[in-house]
Amino acid sequence: WVDIYLASGTGANTTSVNGGTISDTRNWMDFVDDGLAVGKRLLTDTEFTSIATGSNEETNITGSEDPGTTSGHVDTAGRRMISNIGCEDCCGVVMQWLQDQSYYYYGATAYWGNLPGGKGSSYGQFAADPGADEVDNNDSGGDVKLFAGGPWSGAVYAGSRSRFTACFRWAANSSLGARFAVEPL
Repeated sequence: WVDIYLASGTGANTTSVNGGTISDTRNWMDFVDDGLAVGKRLLTDTEFTSIATGSNEETNITGSEDPGTTSGHVDTAGRRMISNIGCEDCCGVVMQWLQDQSYYYYGATAYWGNLPGGKGSSYGQFAADPGADEVDNNDSGGDVKLFAGGPWSGAVYAGSRSRFTACFRWAANSSLGARFAVEPL
């Protein structure tokens, strides 16, 4: 089972609702926690392709701005932003965190970086400030997670098979969101 709408709310209040406020500006770890709080998980790469097929390709939301809320949007080609199976806003609204792991080699010496929120550390090559108290948006590092779908500001990057493979799990900004899945009962 997959959420029709992008995630709204946080923690135990995480939901997928028509017209809800899109949850964004949260890192991968926070979205994982949100999903777990309601018995859900992030989609895999293959699952995203499956649920997003039939969505708009290489177009983004009309106005190329953060819509703030889920559902009912139209793309820059005047087409409703909905997939073949009825999932809303899969492509060209926010890049959606996926479960899948990737790695970007920076060629730098590896070191331990403390993850935000006291969630452990990550060991890898980071292209920023070694030895800082905590990794943050200034640290681009080898340990990355996949994003799918494409942002509201980049039509050419949007699509059911669009992937962004160079973002670290602690990144957080307004063009990053999530969608959840759950195993059927």
